[in-house]
Amino acid sequence: MKAPEQPKLLILDYFGDLVDPRVDRTKLHRLDSIIFITLCAIISGEDSWDGIASFGEAKKEWLSSLVDIPFGIPSSDTFRRVSKN
Repeated sequence: MKAPEQPKLLILDYFGDLVDPRVDRTKLHRLDSIIFITLCAIISGEDSWDGIASFGEAKKEWLSSLVDIPFGIPSSDTFRRVSKN
């Protein structure tokens, strides 16, 4: 007898209910995408906002298969601003 399939729990599921504190006119990039890119970069050893943005650019193709980034990788300033909220 085959074991029942377990539902896949995606890391983005944890952030789906977060309230985005940014002003609407400044929401070019999705909050969950920013958080996901940040987490991946930190896990990979990045420890600065410039490093996180560089990681995103280097892994853009892979990241775009996982998260919605129609406007490209956010800038280091965007990562910094989101982290302050």
